[in-house]
Amino acid sequence: MIGKAEFEALLAEPLRTKVVIVNEKEFRVREMTESQGADYELALQTNGKTDMNKARRAMLAIMLIDSEGNRICESGDQLLNLPLSYASPIWDVCLELNRYSEKEIKQLVKNSEGVEGSA
Repeated sequence: MIGKAEFEALLAEPLRTKVVIVNEKEFRVREMTESQGADYELALQTNGKTDMNKARRAMLAIMLIDSEGNRICESGDQLLNLPLSYASPIWDVCLELNRYSEKEIKQLVKNSEGVEGSA
């Protein structure tokens, strides 16, 4: 069982990052903290339902960082015109870093049913 000192050491560890190369361009992503994960999930809410139309962009906006560790996007809206050929492989790495399970993704999709304005 983990003790207080081990837990505090865990909290002091740096977050994992990964470089994704798409079309010869390097993108750096950093895993989310618990706080960022909660903010992410709240950002997806529309009328009490999860709006999966926002999911990929919201996650990328939180996780994309520059070489110094600073976020490069303020919101998912900045990514509306990012080609899907870039967004999709970066999002795959984001999911890997955050370890969203298939069960969690299915639950988010289930919760997104009936969101107004969804296609």
